[in-house]
Amino acid sequence: MAKTNNPSLDLHFRDVGEHPIRTAQEEYDLFTAYQQVRTQAELSASQVEREKFKAKCDKLSHKIASGYYRFVIKQAKRKSHDDALFSELISAGYEGLLHAITKFDPKRGNRFLTYAANWINAQA
Repeated sequence: MAKTNNPSLDLHFRDVGEHPIRTAQEEYDLFTAYQQVRTQAELSASQVEREKFKAKCDKLSHKIASGYYRFVIKQAKRKSHDDALFSELISAGYEGLLHAITKFDPKRGNRFLTYAANWINAQA
């Protein structure tokens, strides 16, 4: 992507290229692992274990989200040509993406982006 006058946007663009687009099986495996760790965090008896599992859960959710940064930026770009608004739309889209991760059920047979697009567009 082109360089802009906004350093934070340049970071977004640079970061996008570092994350692969996942296959359906990789996506399913990541979500299955995420849901297992999330369940363990909720069922843990001790605070220390809960925090350990929540940290693992956060790491997995960001790993999942990283494969969809391109889509968030594309949606933000469609809605704005102003750098300030564009940056805000990207941030809002990321929030929608992270929210969709917590709600998604891979056992229904849909791809994540099909589900997440509504959350991303509602936020962005």
